[in-house]
Amino acid sequence: MSPINNAELHQPCLPSQREVQVFYDLAYRQRGLADLPPIYRRIIRLLQPIPGRTLLDVACGEGHLVSYAHEAKLLPTGIDLSSEAIHRARARCPQAMLIVSAGEALPFRDASFDYVTNLGSLEHFRDMDRGLREMARVLAPDGTACLVLPNGFWLGDVLEVFWRGECSSESQVIERHSTRQGWQQLLGTHGFLAHRILRYNRPYPLFAGSTWKVKSIRKFIWRRLFNALTPFNLSLEFIYLCRKRPTPLSAFSSAK
Repeated sequence: MSPINNAELHQPCLPSQREVQVFYDLAYRQRGLADLPPIYRRIIRLLQPIPGRTLLDVACGEGHLVSYAHEAKLLPTGIDLSSEAIHRARARCPQAMLIVSAGEALPFRDASFDYVTNLGSLEHFRDMDRGLREMARVLAPDGTACLVLPNGFWLGDVLEVFWRGECSSESQVIERHSTRQGWQQLLGTHGFLAHRILRYNRPYPLFAGSTWKVKSIRKFIWRRLFNALTPFNLSLEFIYLCRKRPTPLSAFSSAK
């Protein structure tokens, strides 16, 4: 599969920024949008953070990663299009700077942050190319970026299509997927060099909620086994640890 480009972003049916904002405000108000805590802790460990340095979480949602960054003694900033998400993030981590704004127009100076993160959100941007260029712009020359992106060929979806002829995965107002190499090429085109790629298969929790009620042990074991045996290129998502490319490849194409 070729990397995704802006050709598909200019579809007549692409919702407006206001429509996207309304969608996410409602989603956060009704059910929230967050992953399980292990992924946020893992991202912080992968960044190998140096206390006192700055981190920007683009599309920060409810502020989970921002909160863990603060615990790691970083100086965190979060930005999200949804005012409801930022409201929740402020309650979770009042020490962080939290701003309502689109990821395609970051209100920060060049090279402002030592770490930039974007977890499971780029694929929902109206303009992914511009969002990537903005993240690369605000990243310090010696900084580290971490992006989590979805696989268009996750084994679970492939098996579901094989058996049922359709996939029941939930979609958001804008939804895109690509392959491991497809995402890597897109990142490289817009300012990033991926020096490490890891797989991420969402864990199945053993306990349910704050009651510590044990969930199905059989499902827990099956999910852990399924994740362990999933081939790398058929993983649910990929974690890209990136450095800043001195000159984005898109700069050469736009100069022609």
